[in-house]
Amino acid sequence: MLDGRFSNENQNKKLIFSVEKIILSWWYSRPAAGAKEIWRKVVEECKEKNIPAPSYESVQKLLKNQSEGNKLARSGKIKVWDKQGKPVVRFNLTSYSNQRWQIDHTRLDIWIRVWVKDHWEVREVWLTVALDAHSRSIAGFVLSYKTPDAWTTAILLRRAILPKGNEKWLNRGVMSVLQPDRGKDFMSHAVQSSVARLGAIFDPDPPYYPNRKGKIERFFLTLDSHLRILPGHHKAIGSSETSAKKKLAVLFTREQLQTEIEHWIVEEYHQRENSETKRKPAELWEETVQLRMPEYIGILDSLLLKSDKIRKVGNTGVRFHISGKGDDRGGRYWSPELTYHWQESVVVRYNPEDLQSILVYAAATGEYICEAWLMEKDSRYTIADVKQARNQARRGLLERQKYYSEEIYKNDRRTARKESWKQARELEKENRELNKAADSKITENQADNSASNDLMAQVKAKLEKMEKRDRGIA
Repeated sequence: MLDGRFSNENQNKKLIFSVEKIILSWWYSRPAAGAKEIWRKVVEECKEKNIPAPSYESVQKLLKNQSEGNKLARSGKIKVWDKQGKPVVRFNLTSYSNQRWQIDHTRLDIWIRVWVKDHWEVREVWLTVALDAHSRSIAGFVLSYKTPDAWTTAILLRRAILPKGNEKWLNRGVMSVLQPDRGKDFMSHAVQSSVARLGAIFDPDPPYYPNRKGKIERFFLTLDSHLRILPGHHKAIGSSETSAKKKLAVLFTREQLQTEIEHWIVEEYHQRENSETKRKPAELWEETVQLRMPEYIGILDSLLLKSDKIRKVGNTGVRFHISGKGDDRGGRYWSPELTYHWQESVVVRYNPEDLQSILVYAAATGEYICEAWLMEKDSRYTIADVKQARNQARRGLLERQKYYSEEIYKNDRRTARKESWKQARELEKENRELNKAADSKITENQADNSASNDLMAQVKAKLEKMEKRDRGIA
């Protein structure tokens, strides 16, 4: 019986240059073909040229060992190579926190569900982030299922600059330099003028050079590794809308995803050591920040549309609608802060592309009150939150009444005590005078009794003398 190895005598184990050229020619010209189909074509061409044909294992090994750049070029993804292959800026442009913020958008690889009228729909979700380049901490973020625009940037800057509702999230204040890319939403005149009025420098990236913002790009990758454990990630259920609809019941809403991301940023990302700074982002920000708050936060209001209609804050917030041809969006908007502005007159500013939240201002002074959220199915706030906030406000009203009334009550008690003391002193004085008068009366009585006794003794002595005289004794 012959050894089967001798049947491979016409196949080369080591590829010569001419054969390797044939293999790569077929590989580049047929980007959809697999290794086996390419090997068959190479064998046919080698027979025509009367040269030894390579084995399938040799062809497979050669193609497998091609560089990542060659694979991207073959599949027509040279732009991916341009983006990933460009050098990342490694030199540090900052010396303190809030000196430079990098901002950017990204479409997250996760599906969410949105309640539309009477049913759920699948949506993609966009994330806009402001990252402090010195500490690597996150100044603020915005989630939207609409393509980000100038309004999204305005909301982002507002959230990043103002103190957060979460007490553990310390980031706040105005940046010295804002570094975006050259997207039309960031390069709009409204955004640039607002940044200038905040006293900051607008420093966009050079054209076609996204790697200048390597820090925020790295954050997006870190966030994606966390999102993979959540329901709805593309790697788990697929990247097509059809596959996402099959898992509609388990998808997060935007509010749920926002809560999850905020918790991860504050509790995990900010509290673990950064590989470059060797410090925790939250600690480094707090230690090195140069805090500068805006003189007038309304500077950012120019990026949002204003509704001049005056509205009343009701028991469950503010009612706001956009009505038009084929457009009826909005509803009841509420935030815990509105509990303390019940029955007050307000006006709102809003993003017409995203009515999940609105900004509420006092109608009389124009002072910013809060960001209110749409109350709907699986919304950020529920009726239970409204009841809880009202109970807290009720306790606050009673405690405030007690606090301010306590001093008056103390004064009343002091006055009453002084009056009682005065009455007691007067009564004591009166008692002393009565006792003194009584003592005087007793003395007088005693003196009168003594005189009376003497007189009786004299009368008695006379009677006895007269009686003895009558008897003839004396």
